[in-house]
Amino acid sequence: MQNLEIKCRYPDLDRAACLASELGADLHGRLAQIDTYFPIRPGRLKLRHIRSGAEECYELIHYRRPNRLTPKASEYERLPIADGPRTRAFFTASLGVLVCVDKKRMVYLMDHLRIHLDDVSGLGRYLEFELAVTAEHPLEACRLRMRDLLRTFGIAPGDLVRGSYSDLLLSV
Repeated sequence: MQNLEIKCRYPDLDRAACLASELGADLHGRLAQIDTYFPIRPGRLKLRHIRSGAEECYELIHYRRPNRLTPKASEYERLPIADGPRTRAFFTASLGVLVCVDKKRMVYLMDHLRIHLDDVSGLGRYLEFELAVTAEHPLEACRLRMRDLLRTFGIAPGDLVRGSYSDLLLSV
């Protein structure tokens, strides 16, 4: 699967929520997520623990994405996990843990667009756009849409983030 994505610092998540709604995106959920990153190459591997109210689930996510400030194409695979704690223990024992990212996330959805409003422990507030690249939505069309989103949300070049939350936490 492929996304075009970008991440930026965005301290006013209330404003972001209003803008997402004005675009026509629907609030899909309020989540608590803990991403446990394991040291691998190539790419990144994380076990995501998702809590939404009383429900919880786990998934392994492997992805490859360049670290740069401009919108980045990301190749990824997701695998639902039935026993998250046991999986975490297995990978921790065999690979070790690189870093854990703890965040509260609001997810807005519209067509092939996902908007994430994130409050990340130890880092602050961020906004992330992900556009699913498909036959109906080719990469170049997604790049144009991304440019419009950055303009609509008033994102300045200095707000853009090069890497992942894991990279930011490791550099603190």
